[in-house]
Amino acid sequence: MNLSLATQYLIKAQDASGGWGYLPGHSPVVEPSAAALLALHGVAEAQGTALQALDWLRATQHADGGWGFCDHDEESNWHTAWAVIALQRAAPGDAAIQPGLTWLAHLGDPSGAGDDFSPAASGLAANDPAALAWSWLPAEATWVEPTALACLALQGERADPDVAARLEAAAGYFAQRRCQGGGWNVGNPVMFHTPLPARACQTAWVLLALSRIRPGQVQADDLQAMWQDMLLDGGARALAWAALALQTLGHSGEAALNLLAALQAADGSWEQNTYDTALAVLAAGGAF
Repeated sequence: MNLSLATQYLIKAQDASGGWGYLPGHSPVVEPSAAALLALHGVAEAQGTALQALDWLRATQHADGGWGFCDHDEESNWHTAWAVIALQRAAPGDAAIQPGLTWLAHLGDPSGAGDDFSPAASGLAANDPAALAWSWLPAEATWVEPTALACLALQGERADPDVAARLEAAAGYFAQRRCQGGGWNVGNPVMFHTPLPARACQTAWVLLALSRIRPGQVQADDLQAMWQDMLLDGGARALAWAALALQTLGHSGEAALNLLAALQAADGSWEQNTYDTALAVLAAGGAF
């Protein structure tokens, strides 16, 4: 894996505003911008690039403390977790972090009112509509990815009893949403009375979250399910997230990293996608 070439690709792909789109030349979005900032943090030749990215994140924060999908999205949403994680790592103590954490701690509908499932639908999807977790948008249904990312952002706030209670509830949510045989998908382990398979990225996100909030809940079957779907998927995103989860949990990610390295393009990118390229760089570093 040529990390120097990948770094140069990310530097060149940065928008003049300081953010990144999913593809070079596309409008900046919080998720790839945060991932790229994390990938470039601490890289000497990317110092100026990282400073511009920090300025972009600060400028796109809303008055309520959250972030939207992009700079012209006026509604705060789950992308707040990405922005907070990036700022926590790249600029600890930044004034934008605490308002973001406060907003994020209240995302999701504790009463379950946002999970608008009828009793019949609840029987078909193995969900508890009152589950205390996180949603993509305020007052909507809860899902695995925003819940896992929120846990990663809020893990350092467990001294706050309200946050601690939500993280504890999130661990219970993950237990409830676990697929038969291990691992996780977008949220429902069963649909129309049929067990759904685990997916590599979703399983990796949950494993990363559990490694911080309840590591004893991770089972060998979860790692096996992630590994199997990673091989079936074969894409850079699945390989990178799986490698990060494996390494975080103390396992070797060498095989996943070798497969990932084989997918790197001549220009240093993975599929000319800035988000996937940033994830690959993070995976090579072994930490998220």
